[in-house]
Amino acid sequence: MGLIGALAVIFLYWCILHYSVTGRWAFVALAVWSFPCIGAAYFVPEGTEINGLVMLICLIAMLMEGLAYSGVKMWNVNARRTKKYVMGVFYVLSLLFVAYCVIESQRFGYIPNIMGIGKEGMFSKVCGWIIILIINIPATEMFVCVVDRFFSNKKDFVIIRCETFIAGTLGKFDENLLKNRYLCGINNGKEYYFGITDKAYILLKDVSTCRLKIKNGVLGGLYITKYPQGIDERLAEKADKWLFKKGAIATVIFVAVVAVIVFV
Repeated sequence: MGLIGALAVIFLYWCILHYSVTGRWAFVALAVWSFPCIGAAYFVPEGTEINGLVMLICLIAMLMEGLAYSGVKMWNVNARRTKKYVMGVFYVLSLLFVAYCVIESQRFGYIPNIMGIGKEGMFSKVCGWIIILIINIPATEMFVCVVDRFFSNKKDFVIIRCETFIAGTLGKFDENLLKNRYLCGINNGKEYYFGITDKAYILLKDVSTCRLKIKNGVLGGLYITKYPQGIDERLAEKADKWLFKKGAIATVIFVAVVAVIVFV
């Protein structure tokens, strides 16, 4: 379990570092998969039984979803052609894994037993299932992203009249909390909205036309892993220095928290 725990801690740090330098909230959700592994490795009494299937599911999710999200500079998931019943199938499949991992992790003590597993009381169980159903929404999105990205084709994509802006994920409801950066533009008379990383927001702020190499997923999602040509090198260097400072601060905070947990 020592190796699994170490891998989970490294993955957790990787997610925190990527969130700090990209500003993409998906990495925060992705980090949750590391919690059962860390709990099983470091926060249960010695001799506690280990649920190997939970560990396997979490490790596979960390690997596959980490690869799916890694390196993406711009993305458009609104372009997916997935019908509602298809998303429903993905949601149910994801729910099977998420519910099993959450319930079993609580049963074995890897995470806090908020559902009262093994105890009497219906209220906590109902609340727990509501939480699981909510958690499964971003988990389903990550599951879909894995399928969409791994089965994709490359093609050229040109967007004109580009404009960058900042908005909340849920509109005005969270415009001061979950701020995200976007780029909108037109391709063949159709308007597209791309989520973009912090660095892409800096580099593309004054760009009017983008010639992109995109990966068009099997479900219709658009993913860009390389910046368009012609980017100002001095601006890119300035952005890298700023993001390096953000990453360094995130690293110091992470190390400090781990040190407090271990030694206090």
